[in-house]
Order: sequence, then structure tokens, then C-alpha cells
Amino acid sequence: MSYETSVDPIEGAALLRLTFSARDELDDPNFKAIYKGVLLDLGLSDGQVRRYIEKHKAELVEKLRVIRPVRSGG
Repeated sequence: MSYETSVDPIEGAALLRLTFSARDELDDPNFKAIYKGVLLDLGLSDGQVRRYIEKHKAELVEKLRVIRPVRSGG
């Protein structure tokens, strides 16, 4: 399976945030540590990422769906 690699660092940070948000894990210490490091490495703020998500949410959700297909059954 091939997929397009994100060329925009803020998109990667947004996908990370959305992934944890979808699992209701934004307060998880592991997420906080990883996300903080990502933001520092990329020179971004949480506010920038949130604004990016607001503007591109449909596209980001579709990318997550393609990358991680919903599994049927249990």
C-alpha cells in the first residue's frame, strides 16, 4: 500500500492531534509529551495547529481514514 507523505509539517502535527482527539486522549500524558516535542521541533504552536485543523478538517479526516481504514467486526 502506498500513500502520499505529508510535505507540510503543520499537517503532520494536525493529523497527530486529530488522531488522539478521536480517541478522547488529548489529556493523556503520552500524547502531551509527544505533541509538545513535535510542536517544539517544528516551531509551531498549538493555536496554529488548531487553526489549521479548522480550515482543513475534512481533508485531514479523509487522510486519516485512508491511512487507518475502519475495521469491521470485533
